[in-house]
Amino acid sequence: MVKKHLAAIALFIVLIFGLTSCANRSSDTALFVPVNEKPASTTVDHRTTPDDAAKGSAQSEDAAAPVFPNPRSEQFDLSERDAVLFDAAVAARDRTPNADICIPEIGIYGTYEEAGKTVIVCHVCYHFYYGCDGTEQYTDSGAMQSPAKAVLEGSGDTLQCVSFELAPDGAGTNVWVSEFCGPLTDLANYFLSPEQDEEWPLESVTPSPEQLFHEYIETYQEYIGA
Repeated sequence: MVKKHLAAIALFIVLIFGLTSCANRSSDTALFVPVNEKPASTTVDHRTTPDDAAKGSAQSEDAAAPVFPNPRSEQFDLSERDAVLFDAAVAARDRTPNADICIPEIGIYGTYEEAGKTVIVCHVCYHFYYGCDGTEQYTDSGAMQSPAKAVLEGSGDTLQCVSFELAPDGAGTNVWVSEFCGPLTDLANYFLSPEQDEEWPLESVTPSPEQLFHEYIETYQEYIGA
């Protein structure tokens, strides 16, 4: 009888211990919340509504000034050689002011052959226009002139400019003149002469600066649908 009584007490103790352990495990599980499963109320909504996006876009457009692309030979009535020279001069514009529009006016001093390629000694005048509004109105203008050496190869549709160098900025004439002029000794002497009483006759590649600017604005307005 005593043994049965002790066994019943032991069983009762085991049951109490088991129920207590289960309650503790249930409590631990309820308190654990994964970091990536936080309640939605703790997350800020950064999404933009369509109305907000439209407002932002309108404000950006109001603040934006006209953007003028670089001029291209297709905008002007230029021949194959002249078109290649024009585009090369545009690409070589690496030390000029940050103008709204810059268009090169090009003339040719002379031409010679070297290593199977055509070398053209040019006069380039970059015309700058500031404060442009998309019409032929602007608030200021300026210019930068420089001799240049262009090396062309190919012919017809394959004609391309493989090199276009402006005279080095700040360098003395004797530094670049022999390399640019090659066998054109009269031209070299002209550049080196301290007194240039007469201007060297240039073969024009491009129209006048006024015509270039007019045609650029005309094609720009067609591009934007003005």
